[in-house]
Amino acid sequence: MITSEHYAAIIYSSTEAIYSRDLSGTVLTWNPAAEKLYGYTASEIIGDHISLIIPDSKKAEEQKIIENILWGETIKDYQTERLHKNGSITYITTSIAAIKDNEGKITGILNISKGIEERKKAEAKAQALLESAPDAMVIVNKFGQIVLVNAQTEKLFGYQRASLIGQEVEILLPERFKHHHINHRGSFFHHPKSREMGAGLELYGRRIDGTEFPVEISLSPLHIEEGIFVSAAIRDITGRKKAEGKFRGLLESAPDAMVIVDRRGKIQLVNSQTEHLFGFKRQEVIGQSVEILIPHEYQKMHPQYRKYFFADPKFRAMGVGLELYGKHKEGHNFPVEISLSPIETEDGLLVAAAIRNITEKKKAAEELKQYAQRLELTNKELESFTYIASHDLKEPLRKVTIFTDFILRNEYRNLSDLGKESFDKMQTSIKYMRNLIDDLINFSKINHISEDFRIVDLNEILKKVKHIHAENIAEKKALIHADRLPCIKGIPFQLHQVFENLLLNSLKYGKPDVQLKINITHSVSDEEGNGISANNIKFHQIDFKDNGIGFQQDYASKIFELFQRLHSKTEYSGTGIGLAICKKIIDNHHGKIMAFSEEGKGTTIRILLPAVN
Repeated sequence: MITSEHYAAIIYSSTEAIYSRDLSGTVLTWNPAAEKLYGYTASEIIGDHISLIIPDSKKAEEQKIIENILWGETIKDYQTERLHKNGSITYITTSIAAIKDNEGKITGILNISKGIEERKKAEAKAQALLESAPDAMVIVNKFGQIVLVNAQTEKLFGYQRASLIGQEVEILLPERFKHHHINHRGSFFHHPKSREMGAGLELYGRRIDGTEFPVEISLSPLHIEEGIFVSAAIRDITGRKKAEGKFRGLLESAPDAMVIVDRRGKIQLVNSQTEHLFGFKRQEVIGQSVEILIPHEYQKMHPQYRKYFFADPKFRAMGVGLELYGKHKEGHNFPVEISLSPIETEDGLLVAAAIRNITEKKKAAEELKQYAQRLELTNKELESFTYIASHDLKEPLRKVTIFTDFILRNEYRNLSDLGKESFDKMQTSIKYMRNLIDDLINFSKINHISEDFRIVDLNEILKKVKHIHAENIAEKKALIHADRLPCIKGIPFQLHQVFENLLLNSLKYGKPDVQLKINITHSVSDEEGNGISANNIKFHQIDFKDNGIGFQQDYASKIFELFQRLHSKTEYSGTGIGLAICKKIIDNHHGKIMAFSEEGKGTTIRILLPAVN
């Protein structure tokens, strides 16, 4: 067990100066190491006031330390100054703790100190090194106090060196930055590592006269016996800022987005066109990796491309044979063209990237791609529906038909009038369902016909259609006139469907009190349906014109959509698929189909089919 005598022996033999005092400042104990450090013997100072060894410049500091101790704090490895008996300044590092009685009441204060003259010699060497640095150099302890500066610091900020030592480093900053800097300082000491400050930030220093100036600052941690310090190299970049101002003026006048990037891929400058193109404010991208402007899927490989460019820097246009894209702040990508130019600066090689949005240039190709994707999706959906229709719908419909035929043969005569009416409606619905399924199957099979394109005589197609529907034509008393039609390259079965659907459409929508007339004419036109000379033939134009009930022209595009009907099923039969089939077939033949109509005055369906090369 360690007794009080043991403690006394330890304190007496310690190489560190150890002394205690009461709360009024009267010295209570004083070991031999304290005698050696401060010059006073124990008999000279015990009972006297501790102010004998405290310089006037440190008395306020000492009072503050005592207040902190009374609040329960412990001071460890605090660097300060003390007076030697001979009047010289002694530099020390000290740890201070409260002395408590058995009840925990603070009755005095214990100081354990050691001289740091050797450190001061080392500081002198460090000072010599600082003086040789081209930039202002400031050494700061973990409390944010300045412990060393060089002559360049005095010249840059206008302070005398002595007036800076011991001050918080924020004295060199504009007032508006001080609060945030204290937090940044704490973060640095928590994770100390070399870092350049200023990339993407507007940093400023403040002279003694209050004037501000732009700076760049780099930080380096110093690990020494007494703990971690930080070395700050501060450079005045007023001249560079002026040059940058002129360069920015040139950037702003450029028609394209301009992005200046250093060797590390960090963005140094951008112009307003970059903000407009990418959606970022310039302060959001300055100092960021240039990959922030690149789609995620290309970010991994881009640093390697950048490395290749800096290895062989020369003007080059990028994008030849490549699909290049930028990424907007909101996350969407857009196509770009990029040219690169190397720029030699005092800070090293930079690259200027001129970026142009080519969305409009790509729009036509993108629309075609999207159309193909939609068409492919539609085909897949219809293939699935065809499977359902043929295997899941037709079979139960067939059984229903068998049952209804049975009822018709054996039980129909026994039904009441209401029962017969309901049965007839059911028969009509079954017939409609059968026609709907057949039409859907025909629609979905268009892209799956294995028959190849060949020369087709449209006169023969029309002849067969008229023959098949001769009874319907006679019933409607329709008069059909047709020009001599051309031969085109196509699939006979599909073209037969087109002519059949168009003819049946005219027969269906004839006026009940007017003889139906159908004129099928042929001419040549461009791809918009405008007439041209026969020598410049591009498309065969075939018009199916009737004098039927017509419709409002506003519905002209709607009639070619799947399941779109302009009349109810009670007025006119049909599934609303026939004209959709026509459009799909004409699209497959690289043609166009359009409608012109006026309500009560008939309809013209125009098809354009490419001429045979």
